[in-house]
Amino acid sequence: MILDSAAFDSKNPKLPDNLKTIMRLRQAAPVLHQARRRISALYVTGDKAKENYAVLTPYMEFSKTLIDEQDALRDNIAKRRLNLNPDEVLKKYEVYRSKETLKADLELRRDQIAKEIKELQKTKQDESILQAKKHEGVELRNSLKSLKEELYPIEDDFVHNFLKLPNGLCQKTPVDESRIIYRQGLPKSIQEPHSHLDRKDLIDYRDPTCYYLKKEAAHFDYYTPFNCVQRFLDSGYVQFVNPDFARTLLLEAASIDLNQIEIVDEEDIKESKVNLLHLTGGGSVASFLGFITKLSIFPTFLPLRFVASGREYIMQDEKPHRGLFTATQSNCIQTFIAARDEDELDKEVETALGLAIDLFRELDTHFRIVYLPAHQLTGAESLRASIQMYSPIYNEYIEVGHLSNYSNYVSKRLLFNFKDGKSHKFPYIAAGSIMNVTRIIACLLENGRALTVPRSSSEKDVDAIKDFKNLFA
Repeated sequence: MILDSAAFDSKNPKLPDNLKTIMRLRQAAPVLHQARRRISALYVTGDKAKENYAVLTPYMEFSKTLIDEQDALRDNIAKRRLNLNPDEVLKKYEVYRSKETLKADLELRRDQIAKEIKELQKTKQDESILQAKKHEGVELRNSLKSLKEELYPIEDDFVHNFLKLPNGLCQKTPVDESRIIYRQGLPKSIQEPHSHLDRKDLIDYRDPTCYYLKKEAAHFDYYTPFNCVQRFLDSGYVQFVNPDFARTLLLEAASIDLNQIEIVDEEDIKESKVNLLHLTGGGSVASFLGFITKLSIFPTFLPLRFVASGREYIMQDEKPHRGLFTATQSNCIQTFIAARDEDELDKEVETALGLAIDLFRELDTHFRIVYLPAHQLTGAESLRASIQMYSPIYNEYIEVGHLSNYSNYVSKRLLFNFKDGKSHKFPYIAAGSIMNVTRIIACLLENGRALTVPRSSSEKDVDAIKDFKNLFA
């Protein structure tokens, strides 16, 4: 049976509990999206700490970013074509810094007065001097309290604007147009291209949130992740089974657009709560970030290589909808790499892209890998290698996989670190959905290719099922 969301009401007592949960999530999300995001979950100021637990305080280098590297920041923002004014952020920083300096002076003077009062009480000198010092101490306490209250909105405004500043760009990132780094074959000319949605025998599509794959499409969707994950495991990766949910803090750390991620309607949620629960899917980069948050490791454990398969949920704003290309749910294989430095990460990324090339070659169709220009990157990305296949019906390339270089931008925000002598450093990270199986199916069908399941994957899976059944024989 096909489930059409428009026909359901989450309050309907006849609906199963799991469907009620899904519908409540979808119906509540727009309201929650409108009411939220006045403040950040990544940095919670002291006045909001009573209502919102501060999970961490990101590592932020204000002076280095805004003053020492000011020219590089301007160039970065210009290349990304962002509507950000670094001068405004710098002005906010100067006001914030002046208030912080004043607060530090008051705290220092208060400590000095406290010591002087203790000395006067010991020596039992003139009572009038002691009372004057106590009065000054009270005045300092009240001034400090007032200054803190005054500082909270200034701090909140500045830090949250600072957190919007993008990651530095990799030297490999092109400025205006994509740069091809690998290509297999060329797009084939098709006289009368047909949409993948025309294959009613393989795809039952109702809307971006409701579709079913059938026959060969379902087999391909099921077995391809097994094959992909196994290739990465053979190359030294560790398999993860990630959660389908992530908190707002993790999404903000990776500069993920919150408007594209569903909010889960928690029953005990409060209007003031900022660290909300989101449906991201176990095949998303956010699903890995909870594992590394505040994680401290020894450098001998690096590089880390993880792989996971699962769903990825992204709400697409694009209209009209384009079938499986804009489906809310996709079947993805996510990779995650952490390295000591930029050079080590570059080598790991090159190896991972090599594995991806081998996997896509088996599809026996045209594809390419390009570096996307700066203005197409998210704020956290330093470089993005986009794996693309051609869609004849739309006459354009569709991203069917990617691997992004985040440098140490996300690590600093989530305090993911490793020990280097007596100090701590932040690992360089690369991650991405190396294969979006749902979009690959659509591209293969539009190019008239067969959805061939790798024999090795299907045979291994069948053998595993037989072995499991034999346990109960």
